[in-house]
Amino acid sequence: MLLGFTALWVVTSSALRAPLFGLLARHATKPQAPRLTAIALLGMGVAAALSPYLGTLLKGLDARLPFALSSLSLLLVAGALVVAERRLVPAAVPSAAPSAPRVPVLSLLLAVFLAASAVQVAAFINAAPRYLRDVDPLWLPWLLPVFWIGFSLALYWRKGFGARVDTLRVFAIGCLAGAVGFASTAIAGLGPAILGFGIAGLGWGLTLGSAFALAAERGAPDRVATFMGILFAVLAGAAFLRIGLGLTGWPQQAGWAPYLVVAPPLAAALAAVPILTAMRLRRLRGSLDPR
Repeated sequence: MLLGFTALWVVTSSALRAPLFGLLARHATKPQAPRLTAIALLGMGVAAALSPYLGTLLKGLDARLPFALSSLSLLLVAGALVVAERRLVPAAVPSAAPSAPRVPVLSLLLAVFLAASAVQVAAFINAAPRYLRDVDPLWLPWLLPVFWIGFSLALYWRKGFGARVDTLRVFAIGCLAGAVGFASTAIAGLGPAILGFGIAGLGWGLTLGSAFALAAERGAPDRVATFMGILFAVLAGAAFLRIGLGLTGWPQQAGWAPYLVVAPPLAAALAAVPILTAMRLRRLRGSLDPR
């Protein structure tokens, strides 16, 4: 029963996030969209960074209290969005505008799933045991947010970086940075662990921010919410994969430890392959274009 309710929680949480980005696409002008999307994603990063502190504060209290508080907050946010939606006027959608060749949907979703799976395993399964090799458990609330701090910083860095570099290339750079960061955490010592998770967080910020930009591009002008929903469904699938992995008990078995260490950098590196392939095909199509 708990697993069933957890699955329902994951699915509905994913479904609740997609309409927000659909509303941004409907009401924000094109120059405003990247900044507003970065703010929304930053909220996710800050919430993830604060979760270890909140877990410490709520420890020892009734376990139903966090569910009640989060459910109440979702109810208030949903009500506020309904009110805001009724009062705002949709932004004018520009008419015909030729666009560059876009990344294939399946390539994008595969890349996002691989990168998100790497993050789920590394940040939610590997991080605490890795830090505990060098520090006392009391330090975990201060160390676990390192990844999400890097993630949040990357969102604003990507705004200027993405203006100068192609979005597909930013996505691939983020995946490769994540692979390097996750691999660095395998080096002995607290310093490599902090640096590795920080670099991986920066990479995930670049990757996820680019993924939203690519999904918005694929869904423009009137299917942005649909593509955002698909993207969140993929992210939810990676999260549920991690939950299922945890329920099997494999992460606690010594024989699985080497695989859990190798899997995140490998998955992050593989996530760059579909995007690099799409970039290569786009260049080939451009070279064959008679214009």
